[in-house]
Amino acid sequence: MRKIIIGTAVFIVANNTVILAQEEEDKRRFEGFYGGIEGGFDRTELSISEDSTFYYGLNLGYRLHSTRDWVFGIEGSFGDTNFDTGVITNIGLPPDEIIRSNIDSDFQWSAAIIFGKAFGTNLFFGKIGTVSSRFSLDTQPFVNPDGITFLPLNSLYEQGYIVGLGYEKALTDHISIKLSLDYLDYDRGFEQFQPKLGINLKF
Repeated sequence: MRKIIIGTAVFIVANNTVILAQEEEDKRRFEGFYGGIEGGFDRTELSISEDSTFYYGLNLGYRLHSTRDWVFGIEGSFGDTNFDTGVITNIGLPPDEIIRSNIDSDFQWSAAIIFGKAFGTNLFFGKIGTVSSRFSLDTQPFVNPDGITFLPLNSLYEQGYIVGLGYEKALTDHISIKLSLDYLDYDRGFEQFQPKLGINLKF
């Protein structure tokens, strides 16, 4: 009888421990690998042009969710905008001569550190990281008054940093939706503002 009582007690304690551990794990809804899609508005401002378009892309990351509901992680993104605009310049030419060029975006990627605070199924977070964009340039070669022929670049790379704020809502243990606002600043004074809506799937 004594062995039965002891065995029963051990089983109950072990079972409760497993249940509590599972409940604790269930509370950490924002921990683990995840991927998602996002899209939204984009405002791109170059030194010589500006445009309002749409952003669309993918993101992939990993987060840790502490027992005190602090969330830390890393996230990478890859996307593009519909930025496509014409510019006019007369650099190196007489005042009455101009060159027309067209600039359109090829892609944009970022790598950022994520940090935030969870309240139940709600996560408020921030991000900071590095970002890079590539643009295609469509400009014809031209000759300046000194007879020197200039061959314009076919592409332009911009490197800078990204900062952002956001809110994420866990709908289930594996699916969440998020709202975010990112500000991107590049080395040559080029800026982007991107309010976005996205869906994350935790693996």
